[in-house]
Order: sequence, then structure tokens, then C-alpha cells
Amino acid sequence: MDEATFKTSKDIRIFLRSEFARIRKARPGSIPVPIDGEEWPGDATIDRATVDSDSQFIFAKLFIGYIDEEPYSPQEQLDSLLNLPKDVAAFPKLDRLYHQILARRPRHIREGDTKSTQYQELVEGTLHIAAAWPEKLPTAQVADVLGAGVHAVQSAV
Repeated sequence: MDEATFKTSKDIRIFLRSEFARIRKARPGSIPVPIDGEEWPGDATIDRATVDSDSQFIFAKLFIGYIDEEPYSPQEQLDSLLNLPKDVAAFPKLDRLYHQILARRPRHIREGDTKSTQYQELVEGTLHIAAAWPEKLPTAQVADVLGAGVHAVQSAV
């Protein structure tokens, strides 16, 4: 590792430790009891998340944001991130993290209802358009292509 990568990794590790401590303090009833005196989630998990970040702070920020989302259990959220499938991409760990975040429906939409299907179709359509067009499109054009309202597209994004 070069000096810049080492410094970034050190900063990311500090950030992760601080954020996990904040989560432990804010949500004590939803955090597992320490094993062998080691604070949750343990050094091995923090080391893995630091390496997985590929020196990208956005990864660490999204990683913590996903774990700390209420009303979900921080441990269950962490477990789902640690068990992501392995893909080949330029930033595969960041891609897997985004995939996990985007794959979950908002809490107010129940699986199987019409809103769930519409939301899923809207998110998928928006992602397909973003991947297909090399230049940035205004939200109104994306909404027009999808036959949806501008507000609905903005909410999905």
C-alpha cells in the first residue's frame, strides 16, 4: 500500500470504530453481548470493512448508514452485508453494498402490494435508463420515458 492508501485506511478504521461505538450507545438493546470482552462488532469485522472499503470513504459511510437504519437490527443488517455475493466489477465491494441497499423496499411499502410492484418497476427502470444513457438526463425526461411522475422518480432515486 502506498502512503495515501494507508492513511485513508487508517482514517476509515477510526471512522468505523467511532460509528460502531455510537450505534452501541444509541441502540444498546439491539446489540449482541460482547464475546471475549471484545466490543461489538469486533476487530475482525472492522478490519474486514476497512479492507472492503478499498480506501473509499463513501463505502464506509454507506456501510454504517445501512447498519444503523431503524427499525432494523444492526446485527442483522451487518450480517447481510458480510454475506453479500461476490461479483466482478471495478469496485465490487461498493457495488455489492449499493445492490443490497437498492434491493430493499422502503419500510412503508409492503411486499406483494401494488405499491411494492410499482416501486420496484420504477427503481429498475430508472437504473436501466441511467446505465443506458451516457449523459445525465433531467428527472422530467426520465419520468416521461417511464410514464411516471417527476416526484415518484425523485423519491425512487
